[in-house]
Amino acid sequence: MPKLRLVCLLGLLGALLPLAPAGPSAAEVWPPVAVEMRAARQGNLVTFVMLVVNRTDRPYAYELKARVPEGATLVGCQYGTDRADWRRCGADGQGNIGWNNPAGVAGGGTVGPYTFTVDISGAARPVSFAWLNLYNQSPAGSWTGPLVAPADTGPVSTVWAGVGSRTVAGNVFWPREVTVPAGTTLTFEVASDEPHTVTFLGSGPPPAAPPPLWPANLMPGGAAVVDGTRFVNTGIVGKGSHFYLTFPNPGQFRYFCAIHPGMEGVINVVGPGQPYTTQSEGWVRAEQERQQVLGLVPAARQQGLSAFRKTVRPDGTTLWEVQVGSLVQTPTGPLELLEYFPPTVTIRAGDTVRWKADSPHTVTFLAPGQRPPDPLETAPARPSANYEPGRFYNSGIFAFGPNAPTEFELTFPNPGTFPYLCLLHWPLGHMGTVVVEPR
Repeated sequence: MPKLRLVCLLGLLGALLPLAPAGPSAAEVWPPVAVEMRAARQGNLVTFVMLVVNRTDRPYAYELKARVPEGATLVGCQYGTDRADWRRCGADGQGNIGWNNPAGVAGGGTVGPYTFTVDISGAARPVSFAWLNLYNQSPAGSWTGPLVAPADTGPVSTVWAGVGSRTVAGNVFWPREVTVPAGTTLTFEVASDEPHTVTFLGSGPPPAAPPPLWPANLMPGGAAVVDGTRFVNTGIVGKGSHFYLTFPNPGQFRYFCAIHPGMEGVINVVGPGQPYTTQSEGWVRAEQERQQVLGLVPAARQQGLSAFRKTVRPDGTTLWEVQVGSLVQTPTGPLELLEYFPPTVTIRAGDTVRWKADSPHTVTFLAPGQRPPDPLETAPARPSANYEPGRFYNSGIFAFGPNAPTEFELTFPNPGTFPYLCLLHWPLGHMGTVVVEPR
């Protein structure tokens, strides 16, 4: 059959669920919850992506079942790597695959995404996604519909900035590249704990201050027009911030994050009658790119740990080299772990620790009672080569400009436990400890 990419939104599923595993009382029923579904087809492979959305303010346990189209073959499935639920992956003999979360989903929470791919080469035509069933103790209803739904053919509407939480920072826009009709308004939303900018350079010069210190000219929740002539910038913004950008003219518009080199995206704007990225294509492509980035976390962690070194010096002391951050490239942009490798290094009195970095971080030992200062306003401080408890030590921001440091070292003459942190990322958990044992 010809290669087609067909995408769909397979609707909203309402269900009345029991209040507890033992069943609800006569007066207690659950308000509707939702299963949000997307599917993309390429040739004979159809990839389904599902989210379970609790629209109530109360937690509930669930079991989700998906019906594989008759005659189709399941070729793979998984759930989001940052979720606490578990899966059953494989047909149950009746064409069902399922997921189960006995711990419950928090009120207002979303669980997933669940992704499974089926080969429809043996399925009867037309292919349909037969049914979806969400229940607790007993079936709660079903939905049947075709694989392709007209509601999904509108232009893509959202681009997300950043992937990951805490010390996992996928510095990517997803989907990285989309095509939209002229006049489309796209929502840009920051989805990671790491902050970002969304920055379009115009044909004229940008403001005088260099990146990333350009002032914001677009407030969170605000709107702007991107036509290639003007500078548009969100400033440094955090998770949940969103902006509405309208593209009135055909052309290609490249943008980037001013604080994360390599974090770039492309908006192609086309005229009437030209093909564009549909809503569902964008949704599925974004999810595929997100999972691709998060799938490289183990490789990034191994890379960071492999840089840990120790060298015994002629005087019998040891030089320990600790890697600050671990950066790997993905097909859509960089992934960085905001960690020290290792986070705790155990040495002996008289040993030296050397921290090395090739991306912006700090190594900072605070004085007792001191709050972490603004990293952009804090100069490097190394009052002595030997670490003295109670004094402030700061590497300055590594790899932040042509003259920025990439190394920082201290010798620890006295036993003790000495915590330190990164001034840029400590709210995300970027902290370390030097444990010094007697020699």
